[in-house]
Amino acid sequence: MDFKLHISTDLIDAYLADLVAQRPLADRTLLNYRAELTPLVSVGLPLTRQGAVAWISVGPSGKELAPTSRNRRLSLLRTFIGFLMRRGVLGDDPTTLIRRAYVPFSREAALAPRELRRLFEACDAGREARTRVRDRAMLGVLVYTGLRLAELVALDLDNLHLERRILRCARRKGGHVTDEHLNAPLRRSLRAYIALRRMASSPALFLASRGGRLTRRGVQARLTHLGDVAGVRRRVHPHALRHAHATELERREKHLPVIQDSMAHTALSTTRRYIHVADSRVKAARDRMTDFETGRAEQGGRHGS
Repeated sequence: MDFKLHISTDLIDAYLADLVAQRPLADRTLLNYRAELTPLVSVGLPLTRQGAVAWISVGPSGKELAPTSRNRRLSLLRTFIGFLMRRGVLGDDPTTLIRRAYVPFSREAALAPRELRRLFEACDAGREARTRVRDRAMLGVLVYTGLRLAELVALDLDNLHLERRILRCARRKGGHVTDEHLNAPLRRSLRAYIALRRMASSPALFLASRGGRLTRRGVQARLTHLGDVAGVRRRVHPHALRHAHATELERREKHLPVIQDSMAHTALSTTRRYIHVADSRVKAARDRMTDFETGRAEQGGRHGS
């Protein structure tokens, strides 16, 4: 079968419009999809199996992409091809025999409770009161709600409803809208921040020193600074705090779907990747299972008759 279809900008536009019609997508997600697919137009790469492998494997700089990046591109290309096949533009899928790249499992240890305490204490070392209370509130939102960096910087003042104990309309990955519960420590920090928050034309909840919306880069710079002040030897970044959120929830709540909901994950398997202690507990639990071949319970387990 001849797959030699050359991608055009019109096809990409139609695909993205079709995605938006099916489900809400964040603007950044659409921009990323467009940025990924557009090089197919500029280089005139034909949509063949060979062309697909080349696009999946190599980035714009000519360097080979990491396994996670290759898998992301393969998934995007397959959904794009599915759209083309439904439109009758393409008869068969040239990616059918392309396998996903193997991704070694990375066990990034979550920040320990003592490290989190030192981070919050480091917020008090700021020279200006507004900076101190803002950093504490910002850190609290990341630790206590598990929000992603993009979700944090997108928050507006109108999203905050302290009297109802929620952050309303916090946009999660995939364009979903949720109400995030605010626990007592976080409400305390946010009240202190709002009391000192300067009047500004920006609707943003978290403001930079000059009054505009705090950017991703600005948040990361503050977290790096707090990590240095706190003496945390590992790099402190939003995803590490998200790991800490999941791990602390796991300590308090053993029901995995509850943690999944807090993390806004669509699959439990994704949640498990954040909770490193889970694997060891699964192994220990399996070791305690009854030997159904002999009827003997292992390691103190109960014998079922």
